[in-house]
Amino acid sequence: MIPCPISDERDVWDVLPKHNLEVMNSLDYFIVENVRSARRFLSRAGIERKIDELEFVELNEHTTSAADVEKMLRPAKLNPSIHIMWTGDRVIADMYEGDTEKGGMKWINNLIQRPAYVWWNFPVSDYVRDHLLMGPVYGNDLHIANLMSGFVTNPMEHAESSLLAIYGVASYAWNPDQYDSDKAWKDAMKAVLPSAAKELEIFATHNSDLGANGHGYRREESVALKPVAEKFLNEYLNKGTYQVEDFLTLLDTFTLMQEAADILMTNTENPALIAEMKPWLIQHKLMGELGDAVLALANAYELGKQEGFLRKYKHVKALQQQMFDVDQTYNQNPYQPGVKTAGLVIKPLIDKTFAKVVELYNQKYN
Repeated sequence: MIPCPISDERDVWDVLPKHNLEVMNSLDYFIVENVRSARRFLSRAGIERKIDELEFVELNEHTTSAADVEKMLRPAKLNPSIHIMWTGDRVIADMYEGDTEKGGMKWINNLIQRPAYVWWNFPVSDYVRDHLLMGPVYGNDLHIANLMSGFVTNPMEHAESSLLAIYGVASYAWNPDQYDSDKAWKDAMKAVLPSAAKELEIFATHNSDLGANGHGYRREESVALKPVAEKFLNEYLNKGTYQVEDFLTLLDTFTLMQEAADILMTNTENPALIAEMKPWLIQHKLMGELGDAVLALANAYELGKQEGFLRKYKHVKALQQQMFDVDQTYNQNPYQPGVKTAGLVIKPLIDKTFAKVVELYNQKYN
């Protein structure tokens, strides 16, 4: 693997060892991320070979099929000491055993004639930068240790927030056969923020999914709440009614979200972590408040309290505006700007309940 400096402003040999030039002069076949950038780099490096006589093939996020990978690796005569990194069957993928014909670790190992060095693209979020990925590490086969030469994780740009996943990956890599995803996740929170581990767990529980993305990679979120949310929503959308115990469970969840956000935002044990999380903590608290307000709206409608309904309706709209403002103000990166939280289970529950109760009110009161 030949490093390629990002900046064109500095001399290549200010940052790379001179030995790399010998290596580059010995090669006539290059697997690169971008052909144009690779050719420009080799030219700046001053290689002796004529660049037009070299062969280049691209391997990047647009390389989607196993057949493409197989085709590009066939001509390469790779020294057995060279490790080849493998992100899985796609750029973002979990690792599995597979077989020599259809994919997985056995397929790539047969192709490259050595155990692959796994580069797992999680919890990296450079394609969903409006999310924090703080859920548990799971999805990789527990019985493939003998099929790989190494396992590394690609973290988020948020170093402290990535520690939950890094802790889990370290536990998995140490002993895959005995790996316990939930235990590693909870142990990580105790290590990262001992004084508020429970509150961190509440926050992380609802900040784990990536949302819709081009890679189609998703994670579970709000796992314990999901059955209650689905039951409540099914009854309310279809019948306009709900069970009191489900209502109270949701109400308790929204209260815990607000409490956890407040406690975490004032925690001083790990300032770097809190600073990274703060935009999402603000949004998380607002989401809890919004859930409270929508449930109060549904309750006001059920009790026939028109004045109370209209007051809570204005409150809901005010909270929605605040959340929009947070999304438009914080984390304004040029790729996926904004702040998304609790998007897989809780936000759809709140949005659909709000739409339904407003529909019921309008039908009843014309």
